[in-house]
Amino acid sequence: MYFRDFLTILFVLEVTKAVLHEEASIKLFDYLIEKNNLVQDFEKSGLQLPDDTDFIKQLIIGYSDSETAYKGRAEKTFLYEIVANKTTGIDVDKWDYFARDCHHLGINSSFDTKRFLTFAWVCEVDNRKQICIRDKEVDDLYEMFHTRYNLHRRAYQHKVVKVIEEMITDALIIANNHMEGYFGKKIAISETVDDMEAFVKVTDYILNYILNSTDENLSPAREILERLQRRQLFPYVGQKRLKHDITDIDEDSICRKIAAKCNGDPRLEDIAVNVITIDYGMKDKDPIDNMRFYKKGSAEATKLSKSKIIQLLPKHFRQRFIYVFIKKRNPESMAAVTKALNELYPEDDPAVLEEN
Repeated sequence: MYFRDFLTILFVLEVTKAVLHEEASIKLFDYLIEKNNLVQDFEKSGLQLPDDTDFIKQLIIGYSDSETAYKGRAEKTFLYEIVANKTTGIDVDKWDYFARDCHHLGINSSFDTKRFLTFAWVCEVDNRKQICIRDKEVDDLYEMFHTRYNLHRRAYQHKVVKVIEEMITDALIIANNHMEGYFGKKIAISETVDDMEAFVKVTDYILNYILNSTDENLSPAREILERLQRRQLFPYVGQKRLKHDITDIDEDSICRKIAAKCNGDPRLEDIAVNVITIDYGMKDKDPIDNMRFYKKGSAEATKLSKSKIIQLLPKHFRQRFIYVFIKKRNPESMAAVTKALNELYPEDDPAVLEEN
């Protein structure tokens, strides 16, 4: 999947308030089975339907405490930790994008997946079979989560990435109800999550269609994408780093407060705010707390005491930032938004912000 594909699909999931990326994957899985008449092929391969297809869907979602969890595989609960591990966050989904993105971004990852697999055992934990690891490998696990943190800090949540995401989102919102020529039927981009035949077309080609379209309704969206091609990005105003325990913060309310202080120049719709969170995958918690370790020569897996961990750990496992952009490229608007941001969130306010 290309990076722009990801942003386009992210737009669809955000606008439609889809709870999980995995839910769209399951809908797409059902669509592919039906579209390609795979039921007979599955049965010829010895798969039991619908139990085995339900099992595949549960692997995509990961472990759940609901009554339907582990359907057909209650005796092998560790299988649900392989693709999407909701217990520890250690799964092959991460390993896949680590290998891909570290390679293309030139970011080193010292986490050794082959070594992890060598020391991974299935142990009984709280009456459930769980993937556990040798106690001496704890430092390697922290390296994995630190790699995740670095990828988010230096790539996925970088301010340039966020402003490109903002510009593509603006273009798609404008184009949302004017893409009948692309899909071949009257459907909004944001509605494609419920129509897999249309959803499979939500790729970077949707942006090429907008760029090459002569539809006047798509003209404002086309202008944004052309601006993006020329690298004329929305100007970056600045950022504020929040204390790790600040949670009650909303992007829309920050925009309104900044606009109010600017007295109409720039306007509310010309201000963009991103509140981003960078963590180890478990919000403000240490993900290793949920991992169980075994000692050499023992089949018993237990939680590892912090006193046994020699690695220097971060004081907090989550950082939150406010990124502020402006869609008007002029010094007066930039100065007004900068002043408003600093007045709303002064650097010396110990109750709200840490020093940048």
